[in-house]
Amino acid sequence: MALKSFSSRISSLLALSLLLWGTTVLSPAWAASNDDDDDDITDQQSVVDKAALTVQDFFVASRGDDKNNVADLRKNLQNSKGIMICPSVFRLSLVFGGTDGNCVLLARDAKGSWSDPAFYTLSGGSFGLQLGVQDSQAIFFIMSRKGLRDLMDHQMHMGADASASLASMGGSSETGSDIIAQQKAKGLFAGVSLKGVKLGIDSGSNHSYYHQQVGPEDILITMRVNNPGADPLRAILNKYSAGGSTSSSADDDSTSSSGGEASSTPSSGPYPDNYDPEKSYSRQVKTTPLGTSKGKSSHSSTKQPVNLKP
Repeated sequence: MALKSFSSRISSLLALSLLLWGTTVLSPAWAASNDDDDDDITDQQSVVDKAALTVQDFFVASRGDDKNNVADLRKNLQNSKGIMICPSVFRLSLVFGGTDGNCVLLARDAKGSWSDPAFYTLSGGSFGLQLGVQDSQAIFFIMSRKGLRDLMDHQMHMGADASASLASMGGSSETGSDIIAQQKAKGLFAGVSLKGVKLGIDSGSNHSYYHQQVGPEDILITMRVNNPGADPLRAILNKYSAGGSTSSSADDDSTSSSGGEASSTPSSGPYPDNYDPEKSYSRQVKTTPLGTSKGKSSHSSTKQPVNLKP
């Protein structure tokens, strides 16, 4: 009995010693790890930065046969009410499948200036003769106020049950659709479809990015919040939407304004060629972000709330 008690005490002391040793020795390493984490940008800022890179990638023609497509994309953007950008949409399918991705939604005001981004999640399942793995980028051009309202709902289902008219991949503004989807994909996949895909508001990311409880209306319509980290994304959208109209063939009204008035962007993109979206933007780009002045956000003081009335 005494031997058993002695062994138990030894085990307890050994456990306590290991705990104290771990606290003393490992704490500096843990603190250093936290310091390293502080050097990295937040998950939300990473999505915003990757969204800007996605826009840059979509609107730069790398081959001759891309030029017509880029021209159509630019026309869609110029005539849009808003844009949803999904920098990375991962889809895996083997008879049964699933879709996952993070997206940002921006809207334009009456002057053609862009709001800050509202965060959304893209998810869903599929069933059919689909086989493969796909990691793609997707852009949704919001061509009408109806389309913007539908995306601002708590959850939107793509496909036959969607209230907005969603065009097929690669549609143009002449189709009269509320939302036009465009996709760039790498990997192997057959039968790309948006049917069954759901878009939901990412309230947690919106709260984290703006440090307050905000919804899509606060971000996109009244535009009462701003994070300077989104200025490069807004700047590149201003660049490619310059000269366009905020009216759309999918709307009945005739009110329009020049998107070019909102653009103060140089001809180059906001990110260098070797930009790493996993690291801090400010640490890689030493100059003032495009579309901003030192100590001042690029948000225009003349920005007007978005009018969603038909």
